[in-house]
Amino acid sequence: MQLFVKESKNYGTLLLLKDLERSAMDNFTLKRIESMRRSMIGAFERLEKAGKLRDNGEQINGSSRPN
Repeated sequence: MQLFVKESKNYGTLLLLKDLERSAMDNFTLKRIESMRRSMIGAFERLEKAGKLRDNGEQINGSSRPN
């Protein structure tokens, strides 16, 4: 799932896996995933506006991404 914003800026790709043998996918699950995607885009926009996000998506003054 791509994390795009209005200016076609890509904040990254979110990869989600679901074990369909445990339980089936339903509309509520898809709504929660979309809500999480929108929340993440909003958080990235706030970090970028505060100057705490580099072009490659890495935080400047905080914990770095795990390798």
